[in-house]
Amino acid sequence: MGFLDFDLVPMTKKFAKTQSAKEILKMYEECYDESYEKEDNQHKFRKGKSIQNMDTGEVFDFIYDFEKEQKKYYQSIQQKIFALEQLAQDYGLVPIFITFTLPSRFHPVISRKYKGIRKLAKPNENFAFQSIEDAIREGYAFLQKEIFRNFYKRIKNYDSNILYIKAIEPHKTLIPHMHLLLFVTPINIENIEKVFRKIIQEFNLHQTKLDSHEFVKDIKKATKYIMKYLQKNQQGNISYENNLFFRVLDGWERKFRIRLITSTNLPLSIGAYRRIYQFLDEEVIETIRKICIDRNISIFYEFYTNLYIRKVVKVRDSPPKIREYFAKDAKYRLYIEQIKLKDEERKKRDTD
Repeated sequence: MGFLDFDLVPMTKKFAKTQSAKEILKMYEECYDESYEKEDNQHKFRKGKSIQNMDTGEVFDFIYDFEKEQKKYYQSIQQKIFALEQLAQDYGLVPIFITFTLPSRFHPVISRKYKGIRKLAKPNENFAFQSIEDAIREGYAFLQKEIFRNFYKRIKNYDSNILYIKAIEPHKTLIPHMHLLLFVTPINIENIEKVFRKIIQEFNLHQTKLDSHEFVKDIKKATKYIMKYLQKNQQGNISYENNLFFRVLDGWERKFRIRLITSTNLPLSIGAYRRIYQFLDEEVIETIRKICIDRNISIFYEFYTNLYIRKVVKVRDSPPKIREYFAKDAKYRLYIEQIKLKDEERKKRDTD
């Protein structure tokens, strides 16, 4: 695949001869193959299919284009991130940037800097797993279910208005780490810093970072900082090297079921936002774009702050559950009907 030729996995010549190095490169290849396999499955599923707008009769192609789908997905996430930034300003919140790195036992390799380049240098004697694959799976679960869950639950006791954006990124060994941007009430910064220090001690974390000063006066700077991790995960200028990394990252996300970017749940989900945007007339979209440019806001924020949502969740043999969200002076209306299948119905559907 040429992973070493393009410095995706910088390592010393001595380490390159070890079994650990071979296992890491094998995992890169498996992730790379996973990406193409999933893409091929999408092509097969969508072949000969189309989507029709029943109101207008317009027919949409259902052809799967990997690059376009990924760009649309990340653009939607960007829109929500910009909306959270604006909401933070509306609520008078300030940003805190945090990085959580897993304890030593999850890391198969020790790295060193050589002439300004950090390279994989030697196996880590504290590595506690049978394989790198096990370390990735358990490391991701540990980040999510132990570190983040405990940290977030505790800081919510101090500040119920918190908004967050969370990015999961792989080290060169493909072991995950977490970047977290919080928007918090200013008077709670000290308490959140205390919780952070307790989490470090409790889970024996070392390579961690909390910055509550650099971004406090500039929310937009903080958002740009977290956006750089999102942009690293997008296909920009497609060179062979960039495409190689992007394919490995996509396969890594799929193989290990990793959610690269997550954020505070809002009544308007990214999925609902994409559906609204997809089926609007181009003339309407252009009008909304002009409104957003004039007000210097994202389209997601415009929808969210001017939206009435009515969601009906149906479960067989049970009364439907109705949830409503009202924005002041709503300009847009969204009706969602969700049908939940019971386990036996789901199994029957999957086997038919």
